[in-house]
Amino acid sequence: MNHPSIAPAGHTIAELSSQPAIWSTALALDPSVYALLPQPGERALVIGCGTSYYMGQSYAYLRGDAGLGRSRAAIPSELDAVHPDDHIVVI
Repeated sequence: MNHPSIAPAGHTIAELSSQPAIWSTALALDPSVYALLPQPGERALVIGCGTSYYMGQSYAYLRGDAGLGRSRAAIPSELDAVHPDDHIVVI
């Protein structure tokens, strides 16, 4: 859906331009927030759509490669099962 006041590709440009500020905000979060993420040894299931799914795949790969626990990514509409011990991360 196009908004009359935003030029074609304007949403994408605005999104990309906002990323440095968003990442700065994320890095400035109180360290207690990190306790909400799956801890080493815990299973992680990352769900997201589109770019969020691809970021989830990257996170899952890097987390698994670092030996931090079994990790996988899924698209919600294609998710066939959730293990009872999965810690779900939604992007």
